[in-house]
Amino acid sequence: MHGALQQELGRVDAFNAIYGFHRVLLTTFLLSFVTYVTIWTVGHFGGGPDTPPSKLSLLRSMVFLTAIGAGIEIFRARKRAYYYAREVLWMTSDHIRASSSTSGEKA
Repeated sequence: MHGALQQELGRVDAFNAIYGFHRVLLTTFLLSFVTYVTIWTVGHFGGGPDTPPSKLSLLRSMVFLTAIGAGIEIFRARKRAYYYAREVLWMTSDHIRASSSTSGEKA
């Protein structure tokens, strides 16, 4: 992977950026989900400041939406990781094959 990134082979940089972007989205959704669940649980079961019922329904919908977003991003990040790894392997093998064929011609 280091060789593919260092020699800027193919589309490795683009796939690396896309993969990193989806990892950031996944982290954001997961942190938001945990935060909303914590706030909703404390507000629903007491123990914290009084929360009006309208705010609890908003929190419930935010928990639902962030759970859906996290679920989607888990699969998307896994798919982007697969594409990234595949591109690195393909570009590295092509580079090795090309360099071995040119060194064979020189001899």
